[in-house]
Amino acid sequence: MINPGSQPVEGAREELAAANLGPFLAAVGEQGGAVISEPIRDMSADVDGRFAWRFEVDGMPVLLLMPGVELVRLREDLTAQAPCLL
Repeated sequence: MINPGSQPVEGAREELAAANLGPFLAAVGEQGGAVISEPIRDMSADVDGRFAWRFEVDGMPVLLLMPGVELVRLREDLTAQAPCLL
């Protein structure tokens, strides 16, 4: 089965993904994670309307593919079609 939320994100915009990065990193901290490096944009890893950043959390490398949609869609859309992080 394919999760519809992992499908390409239609109408994705880089500036929306960038705006979502701050709240995401804050949530990592609220859950006890320590972001120990500044997120670095990695355009070569962008795919299907998800925009890539690399950083470290608790000493572990992370590649985040953030959907370029409004934050409210990521937080409040509980349907299977909601774009998910990869």
